[in-house]
Amino acid sequence: MGNYEAFVLALRLAITAPTTSEGDRKSQECINMAEQIAPLLTPDEISRAKDEATRGTNLRMSDSMFQQSVVLD
Repeated sequence: MGNYEAFVLALRLAITAPTTSEGDRKSQECINMAEQIAPLLTPDEISRAKDEATRGTNLRMSDSMFQQSVVLD
């Protein structure tokens, strides 16, 4: 699995985790993973990954899901 695919998966898992305390913890772990992968991608790849991660959901990816240390746009 490449960086792009791993980033999409981390985003998808973060936004679809159950809304329980365990789900919140898992979601945060996925966000942390995405933050580690993001610097390895171009801004265009990040944008496409956000779109791909939310495809098929009623959700829209927000940059606010990530710490300010990661530039997503």
